[in-house]
Amino acid sequence: MKTWIFALLLILGTNSCQKRYVYQHVRYPDDAININSDLAEQDSAILTMITPYKQQMGDRLEEVIGELDKDMPKGYGTETLLGNFTSNLMIDFVEQKEGVKPDMAVMNFGGLRRDLYKGELKVADIYELMPFDNIIVVLTLSGETVQKLFEYTIEDGGVTIAGSKIVAKDSTFSSAEIGSAPFDKSKTYVIAVSDYLANGGGNMTFFSEAIATQNTGVMMRDAIIEFCKEETKKKKMLTSKLEGRLIKDSDRL
Repeated sequence: MKTWIFALLLILGTNSCQKRYVYQHVRYPDDAININSDLAEQDSAILTMITPYKQQMGDRLEEVIGELDKDMPKGYGTETLLGNFTSNLMIDFVEQKEGVKPDMAVMNFGGLRRDLYKGELKVADIYELMPFDNIIVVLTLSGETVQKLFEYTIEDGGVTIAGSKIVAKDSTFSSAEIGSAPFDKSKTYVIAVSDYLANGGGNMTFFSEAIATQNTGVMMRDAIIEFCKEETKKKKMLTSKLEGRLIKDSDRL
């Protein structure tokens, strides 16, 4: 039964991939949704739709795409192993596919729906991790808007930002580094995010101030799957580490 619900997601995902550069405003609920057999049993309409494809898609869902060197719990806060893993790979993926390396990549913890565990990683695991058809969008933001992103991160803690380190003093933004350079409010920066966040999801309405928007047409879970496969081809384990992305004044005491 569990495979059936994955099959539906895969079918919908495949169709979405064919619509490259279609930009839609989609809002999702913040409540966690467990993708399991109980859900499938409750929805006969879904069963009717996916039954003809169950066998066809099952093989791909069971494909092993890599091996994790540690557990990656989803968690919540300024950074997690899973959040760092998924946000870091967004920078690499966009650079390889679009030819532009983002300065940063933002991942919201609410978009990561399950833990990943040490050992073999399958396509099905990524569909469970990210069941929605979120697409990677590349935004060009002014320094002023980037500072709003930093302030949001300090106040809300619901996202992690690859490529930056933020310093907060008395719970307010103090300074930041982007890459190895100090944050400069007079500059513009390129950021990879999901279309959900780009459209104001998670109350991140400041993304509407983007100077330029590029929709890659690539779903985030497809980017994760492709990244894992490429790392595996290079005989690399899939790994992650905490980087100290938010330094609070109290941390220095």
